[in-house]
Amino acid sequence: MKFFLRKSNRKGQAITEVVLMLPLLFIFMLFMVRIFFLLVLVQKMEIAAFYAARRYQLQSHRSVTYQGYNDNLEFRISEYVREYLGVGSYPGLSSVDVEFTQSQVWCQIDINAHITVLSGALQTMLCRGGENTVCSHYDSVTCGRGYDTMCGNGAILNTTKYVAPRDRYLEFSLPGLSN
Repeated sequence: MKFFLRKSNRKGQAITEVVLMLPLLFIFMLFMVRIFFLLVLVQKMEIAAFYAARRYQLQSHRSVTYQGYNDNLEFRISEYVREYLGVGSYPGLSSVDVEFTQSQVWCQIDINAHITVLSGALQTMLCRGGENTVCSHYDSVTCGRGYDTMCGNGAILNTTKYVAPRDRYLEFSLPGLSN
């Protein structure tokens, strides 16, 4: 206990430590915000994929006569998913692709979110020297993928759902809501 109560003869030591540690604290906080953003984005992608699959299942047509309506439906679902995920409003989320692949029985719905982890001054500060310099002391394959995600083109998060189209159209409505 005497160690903590003892006066130090070095004046200004606390100020120096705060000045040196403050940039590291800001970098750490930026990384924590980005990780939290990725966690929220993954959950929102799952919700959007469920919405897209359910709406496509209820409103799509298997009949050739009404097959043209499915293109418009796919466009409307894609626009709603992009709006829900926040393309343009979330930092680091550059674009979202929604793809519908029809097979004999199932329709595969893929949602791909293109993210960039670092940008601006933080990227130039942490990615200095290139991949060979940063990954020289680590496993090159794993470090290379991490370097490409952090300092390169970013990463792609993917969510896939499979649904069966119906023979007839049903109106999509949320339960409990009435007009």
